[in-house]
Amino acid sequence: MNLLLLESKQETYEFPPEHPNTDRIRRLSTTEICVGVVNGPRGIGTFHEESDGTVRIRDMRWEATIHPASELDLIVGLPRPSDAKRILFHTATIGVRSVGFVVLDRTPEGYAESRAMAPESVAEVFCQGLEQGFRTALPHYRLFNGLDEVLGSFENGREVVVLDPYLATGGFCGVEGKLPAALTLVMGSERGFSPKEQETIRGGEYRVRHLGPSILRSETAVIAALAIAYKSSGYWDSSERSVIKSA
Repeated sequence: MNLLLLESKQETYEFPPEHPNTDRIRRLSTTEICVGVVNGPRGIGTFHEESDGTVRIRDMRWEATIHPASELDLIVGLPRPSDAKRILFHTATIGVRSVGFVVLDRTPEGYAESRAMAPESVAEVFCQGLEQGFRTALPHYRLFNGLDEVLGSFENGREVVVLDPYLATGGFCGVEGKLPAALTLVMGSERGFSPKEQETIRGGEYRVRHLGPSILRSETAVIAALAIAYKSSGYWDSSERSVIKSA
């Protein structure tokens, strides 16, 4: 746990012995703890365990700046639920504005009904990813029913790149010019787009790129694509967000 993510900003936090956060805090090898508020600031406090087992965090020093999410939206063909959970975790860790999964023609039945896709399960995994990534900006989540619904959701003027090894006209690493920060990436599932979906993509005004000479699993492809996009846009040029600068 790099950051203890909480729901509200307070100057003192108290956790009884039976609270899940109590054991997490006890395992820290220091008396200071980094705290973050969902969609809010981060801060550093000191914690102390009372004789009755209650843990208190106090003397909070909050950052003056709240760091927003990046401006990148990611939409992925719905993979098997276990892979989807890892994608949700990694995208929250790395930082995106939104994550969407889409039920495509080749998506097996039942994936969308998995408990892993329930809003409360998605939120829980997002929070775990934020705590790992030292972030507080909770991504937006959406489940799309079909490619047409995805293509109808784009904001006007927003750059859209579709990643597909069969339709690509060039590599994503070699995309012309610097990628904008406000970007939407669309990726198919490991089974690929159906012939009908391929025709729909060909008929749109999208840049279609590939990720290189290997066919990647969805989880690996997501991490590779985000790394390329963030490097090109300059989002990764600074490590400032990885350090708390309390007021």
